[in-house]
Amino acid sequence: MCYANELAQRGFVVLTFDQVHMGESGGEPRRVSSPDLFAESFSAAVDYSAICRS
Repeated sequence: MCYANELAQRGFVVLTFDQVHMGESGGEPRRVSSPDLFAESFSAAVDYSAICRS
């Protein structure tokens, strides 16, 4: 996250997200990954960033 903070301070738009099943929540399952799950998480993060900009 320190890279994101530094880039943001320099004027870059930064998007960070916790991929599904990889974040700090206590939910299950844990540490499960696949290209489909990553694409879903990334798409949701981009959609959220579009909402935040409006």
